[in-house]
Amino acid sequence: MKRTSLFLNLIAQLWTSPRRVDIANDSLRVAIIGSGIGGASTAFFLRQNFAQRPLSIDVYDPGSIGGRMATVEMAGREYEVGGSVIHSRNLLMKQFLEIVGLKPNSDLNERIAIIGKKDEVLFNELPWIGSLQMLYRYGPMTLMKLHYFIESMLKEFHKIYDFLDNGQSFNSPRDFILAISPRPKRKKLLKGSDSFVNLTKISIGDLLHQMDFPSNLINELVSVAMRCNYGQSVKDVHAFVGMVSLAGSDGSLWSVRGGNKLIPERLLKQSNVRLLKENITDIQSVGDGYFLGTEKRGHRFYDAVVIATPLTSDINAGLSLPDDIPKVPGKYHLTVTTIVHGTRNPEFFPEVSADFFLYSDDDSVINSINLLKPVDYSPNGGDYPSVWKIFSQRVLSEDEIYRIFSVVHSKKVIPWLAYPDYRATHIKQGASFPNHNHLYYINGIEWAASAMEMSAIGGKKYCKYDV
Repeated sequence: MKRTSLFLNLIAQLWTSPRRVDIANDSLRVAIIGSGIGGASTAFFLRQNFAQRPLSIDVYDPGSIGGRMATVEMAGREYEVGGSVIHSRNLLMKQFLEIVGLKPNSDLNERIAIIGKKDEVLFNELPWIGSLQMLYRYGPMTLMKLHYFIESMLKEFHKIYDFLDNGQSFNSPRDFILAISPRPKRKKLLKGSDSFVNLTKISIGDLLHQMDFPSNLINELVSVAMRCNYGQSVKDVHAFVGMVSLAGSDGSLWSVRGGNKLIPERLLKQSNVRLLKENITDIQSVGDGYFLGTEKRGHRFYDAVVIATPLTSDINAGLSLPDDIPKVPGKYHLTVTTIVHGTRNPEFFPEVSADFFLYSDDDSVINSINLLKPVDYSPNGGDYPSVWKIFSQRVLSEDEIYRIFSVVHSKKVIPWLAYPDYRATHIKQGASFPNHNHLYYINGIEWAASAMEMSAIGGKKYCKYDV
């Protein structure tokens, strides 16, 4: 049997309709480029679905396992610097946590201050007081309306899990958004025949204005969610991404004890993959498969290749694709992460008792400042070092650092191209390429929204089939 038909047995079409097939005994070779949660999820579900079938999986990544789920060592402890928190309703991440035998850290409560224009302190949240301040500033009915709006979105989003379990499919971020869009009875809320798809054509700020939310709530409460989660403005982030971002600020959050990167590490180990610390230089289409070129070992042949790392020109590290594949559109937004082990300057908002500062003003260079808990944090574990994380739009000067800290023991600066620049929308970016049946790209789903759960969904959808 030709490898083409064999591979259809394995994966069918990425994000296309499932089909019933017979499985042959030939061993199939699959390469996954990228060891983040998307690549690890792909490997896990491939191995799970074909536990009794001959299948070899090679995962290529010259860096650390986990991709953007990264940590950094500071003051003798380890801290999250990439994907840091996970929503309680992220079912795949919760499933992975249980499967690989890890424990959650759910005691992530922080005292939050919101800083507005000209460094005005809008909220200085202490127990009860912050909630009362918000009720007074925005009104109880407005806050209830916002909560209902978020809950409505989360309810619709949860349809994706049944969608995946039932073997249904999507070929692009647009198809994914259509799949979870509200049914007709809810269209009066979002308007338009495509429902959630229309949310990618309007900014979250404009949508909330159309829904009669007050400007101060949009420019303050909603703005800090966009700036902290995506480093971007309510004027630029499309409304579907905005809803995902708001959902992340409404509900309980958790992280993995020991570091979120442990999930992809253990998924890959459990999936019995061969991890190759090599950089892929080129992909060549040959017959029914592909040759992958590396800097050290020449070329290897695979029946299929899954690209689980961004291909936009600002991130693609010299990976050459077949000539007939068009350029992947879009770019990623730069957020600079600065980790500081130091003492907070007593003159830096002396009246504020918070340990998490959120900046709502788009003119502010700083998006957020927060006191970190180490990845091995335990409520009964005693004191931990004073280590802070700053998200900013650019690298901060020494003067800007010392405005915040009176003493700096050490610091690390990490520029991140962590999520798409949502000023442009590329939701039609497919997961497969024309004329390339066995070459797949799962990071296109980030144009719907970028989150650990979204990458995990992309990985699972890649492996859906009907035997």
